[in-house]
Amino acid sequence: AEHRMKGVGTALLRDAIHYGQTRHHALLLLNGIPNFYYRFDFIDILDPTRHAIERAAVLAQPQSPYRVQPTTNEDNLVLLKLYERHYGQYAGSFSRTPRQQEHLYNFRYRMPPLLALSPDNVPSGYLLLSTWSGLTAYEVAADNWPAALALLQYQAQYMAEIGNEDSELWWPLPLNSPTLYSIADHLPVRSQVQVQPNADWMARPAH
Repeated sequence: AEHRMKGVGTALLRDAIHYGQTRHHALLLLNGIPNFYYRFDFIDILDPTRHAIERAAVLAQPQSPYRVQPTTNEDNLVLLKLYERHYGQYAGSFSRTPRQQEHLYNFRYRMPPLLALSPDNVPSGYLLLSTWSGLTAYEVAADNWPAALALLQYQAQYMAEIGNEDSELWWPLPLNSPTLYSIADHLPVRSQVQVQPNADWMARPAH
């Protein structure tokens, strides 16, 4: 606390903006604390959206014919193709190279990503879970309803194994995501948009 309000944050931000401008970066993007970055011309660009699916409703469904298994490093290109298919269409989505995908797998994922496979062993979806706050999904995509159901059932059953008693599964998906549409065709879904002015995902032009 004794180091606050002395201009350290301001110096850091001015340096970051200068860094981006001198290297001709088009955009500076951050996920920021509230009520600070707007002073440096950062504006809100995305309100995070997530969707609640009742765990009991998931477990009441017939077992999906698709199976779910943890991935290995050999599955990185498969994960990358699924990510590009489901998120590459959105303006502002992050591009990923095979090398970046390998880095994410080796250094960022706390749990191995889960892969949904059809009865013919076709990769049809994936789920990234975080153990930081119970068992939260922070990236997910499915090509069809059986793949989505298999991933939902896996998460619901895994929660029971670790003693998590949450009554809902939360999945982060764009509001016009085909994955969300396929779930909403079969299960009740409650969508939540989190709006926090001058916080979270913010950006400004650089060069």
